[in-house]
Amino acid sequence: YYNVRKLFRRTSISSKGQHRLGGQNHCINSFGADDGGATTSGVAVLSFGGASDDTSNSSASICGNAVDSMLLRQRIVDATSCLLLTCPDNATAWADRRRALLLALGNEEGHMPSEKFENIFITELKFVDLLFTQHSKAPNAWAHRKWICSRIVCEKISRDTGTNTAEKELQLLQPWAEGEIDLCTRVAEHFPKNYFAWAHRYYAISELFSHWPNDGKRYLSDVSLVGSLGAFLAGEVMFIEQWLSRHVSDHSAAHYGAEALRLHLKHGFRSGAGAHREESGTATEWALAVVKGVLTTSKQLIQRYSSHEVIWIWRRHVGQVFLDIVGGEFDTETLMAGKAVEVLGIFLEAHVYEVYDYLMNGRKLSNYNTNIRPEEEEVRLSRIHGLTYLLWILDQLQRRNALIDFVPDKERLNTIRNACKDTLAKDVKVCYNTWRFEKVSEDQL
Repeated sequence: YYNVRKLFRRTSISSKGQHRLGGQNHCINSFGADDGGATTSGVAVLSFGGASDDTSNSSASICGNAVDSMLLRQRIVDATSCLLLTCPDNATAWADRRRALLLALGNEEGHMPSEKFENIFITELKFVDLLFTQHSKAPNAWAHRKWICSRIVCEKISRDTGTNTAEKELQLLQPWAEGEIDLCTRVAEHFPKNYFAWAHRYYAISELFSHWPNDGKRYLSDVSLVGSLGAFLAGEVMFIEQWLSRHVSDHSAAHYGAEALRLHLKHGFRSGAGAHREESGTATEWALAVVKGVLTTSKQLIQRYSSHEVIWIWRRHVGQVFLDIVGGEFDTETLMAGKAVEVLGIFLEAHVYEVYDYLMNGRKLSNYNTNIRPEEEEVRLSRIHGLTYLLWILDQLQRRNALIDFVPDKERLNTIRNACKDTLAKDVKVCYNTWRFEKVSEDQL
């Protein structure tokens, strides 16, 4: 491969003298329309029949005979396929493969039939699907797939822009997004804790969100289409709740769920705010009701898996979203003082005071009953993760100066904060115990 790529990269340079890009992830966006004018007169040959032909002679023969450019492109694709199936994170091979795909489009990219354009890139997606069956955590492979998807999305949106309606764009983009989400689900199921799969899943829903029309920008003849994205994103949040009940150590899933929840709320404020106001008061009240439902579900997960840190992290993220809504950080109307005091009081009672009493005083978090008695280590982990959750929530509350004045009992919160710090500082099993270090520093002062 390394013998043949020299010839391919030399012969695929544009007559304009374009730069020979490397294969790093940050170079992916550089493979744009400017490469469309690239021409090729030859490419290296890889023999699959088992014969050990002289590579230099074959290359020279190809250059001399000016073999058809599509055949040359296919040979470099075949060569990189063999290499990537055994070494999936070879950035240089991915870069050559992208260059070969652009050469396949050539100067026809702006006038190529949509079917031909999609066939080229859909075939490439199938190769990446095959690669993910064995190598699902290769960063450059996921970056390559994202590059392909960005080309497909741009093609779907830009083609026939004069006649495309908002409804037509939705019909084009939603099947693509659902296909990518299905792939990410399969990969994350077979290869757990796959950060790259969840990051790509977020890319898919964010592309759908960014291209989805709303009543503030474009008119939709079918108003139900506006709400369909809301249902789609709400389904993603519900999916994460179910996923975490089966994968209690998947940090990436918890972080993805928080971002999906934020997109769901942003879409509600942006597009469906009018409908939500009619059903349940203001858009802020609708958003608070949505997050309260997710907090309730996270509380149920805590009751079952309190010794798993990821479940507490998921509750952290949802709590942060709740505070963002109350603080007006979604560019929405700010709650009146009386309403803000009431909402914060309910939140603190259910998700701070009750948790603290459960962890420190041995009270039950709810009426959840089980005949299985937890082990001592599980009890210790539950307390550590729970106390860390409390400190994190209190820190987020303290960072929001606009909300501090609405807290009904500041002294009680300060007592809880100090007790949590002291308890964590005494745990000698916590590696890199920053709470202990902080306590020592305070004693020295």
